[in-house]
Amino acid sequence: MHFQSVKEYFYKLYTRLFLLLLLPLAAFLALYGAIQGGELTPMELADEQHAIWLRYIFLGAAVTDWVGASVFFSRSLKPVRTLVSLGEKLDRYFFLTIIRFVIIVFGMIVLAGGYYLLHDQVLTALFMVSLLMMGFVWPFPWRVTSHLHLKGDEKNWVQEWK
Repeated sequence: MHFQSVKEYFYKLYTRLFLLLLLPLAAFLALYGAIQGGELTPMELADEQHAIWLRYIFLGAAVTDWVGASVFFSRSLKPVRTLVSLGEKLDRYFFLTIIRFVIIVFGMIVLAGGYYLLHDQVLTALFMVSLLMMGFVWPFPWRVTSHLHLKGDEKNWVQEWK
């Protein structure tokens, strides 16, 4: 990725991340509106036990998705810290952050699909919690400097991007 300043770097990163977040949010809102409007009906299950098991499967998938994204990110970040150039570090961090968010967004789309199948409010709540948890992994400048273990001028340059 080519960028002329830290401001441009964060602008490009945030734009891509917001577009990624828009995908599951739009899918969920469309499904929620169609279900509440009566256009979609719940899937017919043999009994309540099947619905409970499916709920657990979707809950497990969501937790696995978040854990997998975190493990991938932390393991992939270690070699990035050893790079000499700040530009290379930021390029790799950009790529890793996009991949991390793609993994998380995929899990959120799975939750939206689960809501479509089961019309379960627990899955709705988990989807909303996942949206809120995105704030805990959002690449704010202070978080980027912490993740990359930047010090001195590099740290000041990244954190003073406004």
